[in-house]
Formats: sequence, structure tokens, C-alpha cells
Amino acid sequence: ISNLIVYDSDYFLKWKGNLLISSLLAESLMRIIYDEEKKSVIYYEQINIGNRIRDIIQSPDGKIVLLTDCSSREKVPELIFLTKKK
Repeated sequence: ISNLIVYDSDYFLKWKGNLLISSLLAESLMRIIYDEEKKSVIYYEQINIGNRIRDIIQSPDGKIVLLTDCSSREKVPELIFLTKKK
């Protein structure tokens, strides 16, 4: 795990209130729905990104921005913006 946020925007309405966890090793973004009353995970989704994710933020307009890691000398970090399909 490299970072964790609680998504609180209406941009991805189904994701509102979900935990978003970025991963270096798994090269994925995990989306988790956690039931506070039951103190348990009720849904888990792993979204393959294909790059090591160093950081994750929610932009002011609700988009999700991932910062990838340099895994070799040829690669440079990049920003990946998750947006809605058009």
C-alpha cells in the first residue's frame, strides 16, 4: 500500500464514501466498501493499472489522479487521470 483516501465526490457517484488504496507492488488501485456498523469489508475491487502507484489524490472536480513510480532508469513518473467514459 502506498496511499489510502476516502473518496467523497459525486463525480464517480458509486464510489462516494469508498476507500481507494493505491499499491506499488500490485500495480493496482483497490476500491473497498467498508461497513462501519459491522466493522467489515462488504465489497472489494482490484483495478489493474499496470504501473506502480506511488500516490493517489482526489482533484477538486472529483477526478482521481495517480502518480506512478519510476521502476527503471528509462521510465519517468507520470500522472494518470481517472475520468468518466464519454
